[in-house]
Amino acid sequence: MNVRFEGKSKTVAPESANPKRFLFLFSDTGGGHRSGAEAVAQAMQQVYADAAQVTLVDFFVEIDKWPFPRMPAWYPHMLRARGIPWKIGFRLSDHPAVVAALNRLARPYVLSAFQDLLRRHPADVVVSFHPAPNGMLGMAARNAGVAVRTAAVVLDFLTGSAFWFAGELDLYVLPFRELSRRVRGLGVPERAFEVLGMPVRSSICQAAHIPKSAARRQLGLDIN
Repeated sequence: MNVRFEGKSKTVAPESANPKRFLFLFSDTGGGHRSGAEAVAQAMQQVYADAAQVTLVDFFVEIDKWPFPRMPAWYPHMLRARGIPWKIGFRLSDHPAVVAALNRLARPYVLSAFQDLLRRHPADVVVSFHPAPNGMLGMAARNAGVAVRTAAVVLDFLTGSAFWFAGELDLYVLPFRELSRRVRGLGVPERAFEVLGMPVRSSICQAAHIPKSAARRQLGLDIN
């Protein structure tokens, strides 16, 4: 597979004439969203080779509607003061009714931008690795006039922000079984979620088996 970068998007492009096309949505608001998307893309490359094409897109930048492209730059400031601004925002918005209201307010402003994103990056499956776009993604997929399946790979360990489960996506992939009760409480039917674990790059898994002395040597640390 070849790898191609286009601005904030990254495409893993196979040589197959009719590959299955996957669009992965992430944002550089914290490192975990990109890392999760890249881990799954790497695994798909290893398993499916040229039978799948994966495009990774920073959706906040791609939709190009102020202030969203500025979010990656603003995010570190939200984590200052011991993360209190982030915590306040999380607690105030972590309710299905609040999420639904925010999505309704945002719809006139950003829905068409999400639809354009889907048209610019045609895919058979769109997978979100971030909670913010999921409500708009569900609406855009139903209204963009394109046949596409939707999914979210949840990267929260146990909290599971209500934003993850907005939009009535086709599938929600959970990292741990303990999150299942939370998901049911948010009204997601059993058929729409599955526990598959946290996506981790193969290099991290391999590093876990390196002898401690060898790891310290590679990092330039004292091995004694």
